Amino acid sequence: MMLNCQGLNLHSVTAFLFAAIFFFAQKINADSDRGHCIWYGECTNTSTGRQNCAYNGTAKPMTDPAALSRLQRYCPQLYKGNSTLTCCNAAQLVTMEKSMSLAEELLRNCPSCYYNFLNIFCYLTCDPHQSTSVGVKTQAPNEKGVATVLAVDYAMTTTFADGMFNSCTNVILPNIYGNTDSVMGVLCGCPAANCTAKKLLDFLGSPLNGHSPFEIDFHVQNMSWSRPGMYTLKPMNTSTAACNETFGNFSACSYKDCPAIPVPLAPVLPNISVLYPWPEYRVEQLVITRPDNDTKFKHSFPPPSIGYISFTSLFDKTFMHLLLDLQSKIQNITATYKGKNVSLHDICHRVNSNENCVIISILEYWQNNATRLDEVAMDEYGFFVFADYLDHLLSCAHTPNTTHDHTRLNTTCLGTSGIPIDPWLVMNDVAGYSESKTFVISFIVKNSHNREETGAAEAWEKAYTNFLTNFSSPNMTIKFSIKKPIIGVPHTIFPNPVVTIDGLDSKDVSSAAVPQYGIITLLTCALCTIFIRKM
Repeated sequence: MMLNCQGLNLHSVTAFLFAAIFFFAQKINADSDRGHCIWYGECTNTSTGRQNCAYNGTAKPMTDPAALSRLQRYCPQLYKGNSTLTCCNAAQLVTMEKSMSLAEELLRNCPSCYYNFLNIFCYLTCDPHQSTSVGVKTQAPNEKGVATVLAVDYAMTTTFADGMFNSCTNVILPNIYGNTDSVMGVLCGCPAANCTAKKLLDFLGSPLNGHSPFEIDFHVQNMSWSRPGMYTLKPMNTSTAACNETFGNFSACSYKDCPAIPVPLAPVLPNISVLYPWPEYRVEQLVITRPDNDTKFKHSFPPPSIGYISFTSLFDKTFMHLLLDLQSKIQNITATYKGKNVSLHDICHRVNSNENCVIISILEYWQNNATRLDEVAMDEYGFFVFADYLDHLLSCAHTPNTTHDHTRLNTTCLGTSGIPIDPWLVMNDVAGYSESKTFVISFIVKNSHNREETGAAEAWEKAYTNFLTNFSSPNMTIKFSIKKPIIGVPHTIFPNPVVTIDGLDSKDVSSAAVPQYGIITLLTCALCTIFIRKM
């Protein structure tokens, strides 16, 4: 009986061992099917970039905080926190970040397109199961004898390639270029009208484009692709986001870059009927120019681009700070009405539960904050400027409703009141805004049927007028206005009115100074306008 028990135990142990061996063999085969790395780290510098070290092994843990931060920003689908495994190291992520700067400049205003574009290179560079879809076509030892990857095969599905291409094909060059050409004319290496997903990928992967340090041979098909005697690749097929869709922290594109997004009824602020639901309000408006100053200055695009854009002197940072100082002083004006102090905060319009006044101003792109106006994003060595106030401005002018400006600053474009500021209302739209010679600032004030509230608003307006009448600066010329609705005359605009408000006579009346298509048309109410120019 004892022997029988021992025999039974032996058979049980043997069966268990065979089952365990079979299980682990299956697991090893499954892991092998999921792929490994084909490179890790960088070995060779070339005139067009850095080449990677050949490596045939499993993915490695990524623990460097800066590298993890980059991976999370550029490749969120591959980021797994402290459990992140990759086939790229910190140096390769820095190189990818630099190589994506031009694409970021061109595509950042259409975040879902930019996300899809990034994934081409995220899965090529860092996918922990890299060899599933990427194979080393050619490798050779460098001068130190280290095997270096010179060419790769990269398989991806037509589903991904077409999804990526379709999300980007209608993206126009940023306003800074002064035209409405598609970015595909730049990225594809051929006229945008002739570009296809395959042509785009072929150009991106060719060393002849001057930016790729090794060849990437793209194979776009939904079936496996083989290089006989070497490997069989399963096409990469990560999900894509259409231009009208969001993905994670990436927002949808603007209607200017995506036909699937309806054009707003008003050509400016989105959802304006929600933001400004009342037909009656008052508007205090300034029109600012620089006297006798037609100079321009150059602003360089982020590296590696060597291009630049010219701005009028209106955008000089020193002048922007002067303008911010003026706006702050106006916001701090107080008046007295029936023995009580009245501030702009007491009479201004606010949106929903936000406690900040609605101010339509270019300075709202920096939330009227001098520190944010001065913010700069540098490279890790503190040598190159990747983004400053002008890069932020250009991004916000194209996508004013974003909370992440798609530059290295990664800051919001929304005003302090929580609304987007449309560039049409604050700058002249000439050759992409950088040629603007006029800024417009509008303070939106409540207009009540209650005489006490109206009296308080009129008292503040009188103090506002007195302040600006006595304001003088050699650096700026100001025209200012007081606009109030004419009750009972809906949807009527008076083009050249001459009126008197609270005993203040109009001086140098001119309605041409303020764009009629701007705040007047936007809010669709009848306004009487008095323009007062400080001589």
